Amino acid sequence: MRFNLVTVCIQGVCPAIRNEVWKFLLGYFDYNSTSKERTELRKKKLDDYFRMKLQWKSLSQDQESSFSTFRDYKSLVEKDTDRTDRTYPFYQGDDNPNISVLYDVLMTYCMFNFDLGYVQGMSDLLAVILVVMENEVDAFWCFVGLMERVKHNFDLDQEGMKNQLKKLSTLLHFSDNQLFTYLGG
Repeated sequence: MRFNLVTVCIQGVCPAIRNEVWKFLLGYFDYNSTSKERTELRKKKLDDYFRMKLQWKSLSQDQESSFSTFRDYKSLVEKDTDRTDRTYPFYQGDDNPNISVLYDVLMTYCMFNFDLGYVQGMSDLLAVILVVMENEVDAFWCFVGLMERVKHNFDLDQEGMKNQLKKLSTLLHFSDNQLFTYLGG
């Protein structure tokens, strides 16, 4: 069977291999890596992840009380993970462990990228990745790869988002000028 990019883009990737394909697409694994290299990398990433997770989990209440930025991130993550769409089976139920994993990954991301930390909407992006990966560590590193690509959408000055909207406007202008004009372009 011949690889057809158009078919893949329209139909998606076979669910049986989706989590492996996404690891490449989201930059967790290099396209040219060998199976042995990926196994070694995953071991290193596993250690790195749990070391960062331990950093925030081991903060005492006194330390946390003196760390306002961390408290702010923690509050936002708690609110957003509580708002996760519970109609999807992976997240259904009041005491669903996947919500806790979502929370842990987001808090660990705050330790990984403290400058960016947490911004509303990140939980929605991670929620999809976690469903596909079904693994906390793999979901984290895929999320890191995604955020590296889209982090400018979360900047306070919103320049990244403005640039994307400008490009979308230009695309709409050429592809559907009537809709572009209707929207006030």
